[in-house]
Amino acid sequence: MLFRSSGVDAVEFEWASTWTKHVGSIVHRWLQQIAEEGVEHWDAERVEAIVPDLRRALRCAGVGREDEVKAAQHVTDALRGALADPRGRWLLDKHDEAANEFPVTTIDADSGLFRNNIIDRTFVCEDGIRWIIDYKTGLHEGGNIDKFLRSEADRYRPQLTRYRDALREIEDREMRTALYFPLLQVFHVVACDELQ
Repeated sequence: MLFRSSGVDAVEFEWASTWTKHVGSIVHRWLQQIAEEGVEHWDAERVEAIVPDLRRALRCAGVGREDEVKAAQHVTDALRGALADPRGRWLLDKHDEAANEFPVTTIDADSGLFRNNIIDRTFVCEDGIRWIIDYKTGLHEGGNIDKFLRSEADRYRPQLTRYRDALREIEDREMRTALYFPLLQVFHVVACDELQ
């Protein structure tokens, strides 16, 4: 049987501007670097020092000069937010079996297509639980934050469930999934088996 790749899984948003998509990629890249170097080596001053690098990365990704300052501010706000948040620092800290931008390929049971999944951050904490974290760089503007978080959990639950199920194929341990919003400093646990 031949399998075709369905590509990297992504949830598309019609409202997302081009620069916000690039911001998300660059925030992910720098959160990976912070975790790999050690969160203890990073603070708001170090984030400020990399602003020229961030702006250069945004330009290389295709962000126009008219959006560059705003996009760079969004990236620095996200990185500073994660570093100022105790839960954000915990996520980025050293843990057993930690991995960033971890690729896992699954086969879609219905279509027979390979699906390339990239897990933003995963690790095993002291209690033996594997955490699977998906970073979200959007900023909620408006009223009800709880409604927003429920909506985001519903939107990303299928993706997080695929990640969890893929890792269950290679290890037998308790697993939990969550979304982390560095701009909001919110860690939101998502129950994969909950009905939408």
